[in-house]
Amino acid sequence: MKQVMGLAAGLAAGLIAALTLCPIPPPHHFSTPELFVKAAEYVLAIAIATVLAARITAASRGAWGRLVLAAIWFAPLLILVIDRSPLAAVPLIALSASATALLGTAREPPAPSSDLRLLRQFPSGIVTACCVQLALVEALLDHSLVAAALLSAGAAVLAWRATAIDPRAHSTGRRAAGIIAAALALVIVGLFPYRAVVRGAASGAGNGSADADAGRNGDYPDGALADTYRGVILLPEVQQHVTLIPPLPALTRDPFRENKKTLEIPFFGVYWFFRRPDARPPKDSVQMRGTPSALTFRSHDQRPLVMEAHQSLGTPFRISCCRAVELSITNRDRTPQSVSIELILVNTFDTGHPFQSLGKLPVQSIFHMGDKGAGVNEVLEFPIPPAPAIRQWDEFTIRFHRPFLLARESANVAIDGFTLTPR
Repeated sequence: MKQVMGLAAGLAAGLIAALTLCPIPPPHHFSTPELFVKAAEYVLAIAIATVLAARITAASRGAWGRLVLAAIWFAPLLILVIDRSPLAAVPLIALSASATALLGTAREPPAPSSDLRLLRQFPSGIVTACCVQLALVEALLDHSLVAAALLSAGAAVLAWRATAIDPRAHSTGRRAAGIIAAALALVIVGLFPYRAVVRGAASGAGNGSADADAGRNGDYPDGALADTYRGVILLPEVQQHVTLIPPLPALTRDPFRENKKTLEIPFFGVYWFFRRPDARPPKDSVQMRGTPSALTFRSHDQRPLVMEAHQSLGTPFRISCCRAVELSITNRDRTPQSVSIELILVNTFDTGHPFQSLGKLPVQSIFHMGDKGAGVNEVLEFPIPPAPAIRQWDEFTIRFHRPFLLARESANVAIDGFTLTPR
């Protein structure tokens, strides 16, 4: 029991070290040499923390090496999970198998048995096969977390069965080196999106300049976020007609004080497209005109694409004046029920820009593959909570959420306007 507690303490220390020492997104981008050095530092720090915890808890010294080989998987697992990379399944499975095998070394070898070895392995083989098949089904249903958990359970069953045959088995030096190299490689892959890129160096000066100019003019063929720029700001199209609307800054904080009719506000804001760790499109982002219902933007790497819409009202409104906010959209996305929209009320007048999220609502309308035209109109109603976190707001922020497998591509959904419903 003491041995098990020591091994568990070592694994817990490795997890704490990973959570503390592997911040994602990092505070700054890395040059390529720094990226390799930082990956080695992460793995080494977790190994040291694991050994110290094992030593303090008096875990068997013979198990220290295997303990380190299990704990170092925390680094790539944490980084790839936060990056939302499908490669996170690899360190998760490796960690599950390594930790299970490690804890299995604390038990005694089984007594000799006359049973056929194949029959003794049959139950664990059935369980593992079921886990793998169920994981494939869950992956097809886009339940990535459930699929990863099932694969990890299957790996743990195999590892536990292996330790039942020979609990004292030790890793060879070559196998240990391979495990460390694999963990380091996955950490580097996870940190690779945060490398500092020299503009135009990725594809040559001529091609990079041409791509950048095409994007700035709005003529980039497929809307992909290329290496030459890291974000896009999509401005409204130039209208052929002029629509006269009341100047919003002239409105009072309670627009329904004299008139209890609903207030309609057309959308005249901007769309942002960028990737983490950026919190907004960088200064070198491309500006173009258009609507996201007609344009598609894609991330060029494994990081998901962040899509937001922002509209400033110019004057603060009391949040207590409204019962709900209706959001009018045009949907041209050809993947049914793959987009959820979150509406956020932001107070930019106060320090820290406090906000109140009104929650997420799925886009229910369907724009079929054979459909043509501007798209399908839909209205989403967001009730305002009875006890909001802010007293006033002056900006709408709309976030578009997509499932994991579609997160690298923007949603073909455009904002048409807002309707404020009085209390």
